[in-house]
Amino acid sequence: MCPNACIKAVGDDYITSMLHYAASLTSVKVGRKYFKFLEKVFTDKPEIIMTYGQVLENKGMERGIAKVATQMIYDGAPVEQVQKWTGLSAADLGRLSMR
Repeated sequence: MCPNACIKAVGDDYITSMLHYAASLTSVKVGRKYFKFLEKVFTDKPEIIMTYGQVLENKGMERGIAKVATQMIYDGAPVEQVQKWTGLSAADLGRLSMR
């Protein structure tokens, strides 16, 4: 019966929920492992998997930008320069500096 019958039984909403969970993980390493597992199990759902792969990639880029901006703020760079180089808003920078 499994795995194909089980996969069909859970439906796209379940798969989407699992992918949301993977994208929400704070550990990028664990998120990647979870995502790779889902890719192997749900081979008949590449359109859903790809969408969340892009989400994970974007989250990783956002974390990198935030890290650079935080370091720039710590080093005393002018806010205008940090905004220009990172593309972050003044509100985003305010949240970073409050950490």
